Amino acid sequence: MIKMLKLITGEDVVSATEEYETSFFLKWPAVVRRTTVDVEGEQQSRNIIEPFAPHVKGHCVYINKNKILFIGDALPSLAEYYEKNYAMQEPSSKPIIETDVNED
Repeated sequence: MIKMLKLITGEDVVSATEEYETSFFLKWPAVVRRTTVDVEGEQQSRNIIEPFAPHVKGHCVYINKNKILFIGDALPSLAEYYEKNYAMQEPSSKPIIETDVNED
């Protein structure tokens, strides 16, 4: 299941997750943040998705539950975008700026 996690550090992370007693296993986690980009001279708000742990072999990590403020299902449009464009691909250091994520 694709989840959104808000970490105590303030980061928003989207990831395929598996829950364990004291931790979550994050498979291909990505940080999601909003930014403003110039589109044909007009400023528009967009989501940026970039690797959460780009220097970890296999791009999978365990995170203690006490480091998470909350967790919930990702919006369907974000989950679909994440699975199609990010998950199971070799993350690069270059952020992915997607066109839009609808708030379903």
